[in-house]
Amino acid sequence: VVPVTKIPDYVVFADQLAKEYDFRLQSFGHAGDGNLHIYTCSNDMEREEFLRQVDDFMTKLYAKTMELGVISGEHGIGRGKIKYLAQAAGDTNIALMQGIKAVFDPKMILNPGKIFPMP
Repeated sequence: VVPVTKIPDYVVFADQLAKEYDFRLQSFGHAGDGNLHIYTCSNDMEREEFLRQVDDFMTKLYAKTMELGVISGEHGIGRGKIKYLAQAAGDTNIALMQGIKAVFDPKMILNPGKIFPMP
C-alpha cells in the first residue's frame, strides 16, 4: 500500500525494475486506497530460476514499498510476504502479533503454520 499520490511513481519503479528480469509483470489494484497488486508471470521459465528472480525482484520492490508505504492494507499477509512483514514490522511487533494469535487461537488450529510457526 502506497499513498495515492505515489501510485504512478511506484508503478513506474516496478515496471523499470522488472526489465532486469526474464518474467512478465502485471500490476493492478484499488487506486482509491493505494492498494496495489504486483504479479510476476513465469511464462516458460524454469521454476527454480523463476523463483530466484522473483525473490530478488520482490526484495527490491518491497524495500521501495516500505519507503513509501506499508507491506499490506488487505485482510492479511500471505506466505509470500512473511519475510517482508518481519522486516517491516520488526521483532517486537511480530512478538505482539504472535501473542494475540495465541490468545485467540491457543491450539493454533486456525490457519496452522500460515504466518506464525507452530509451537
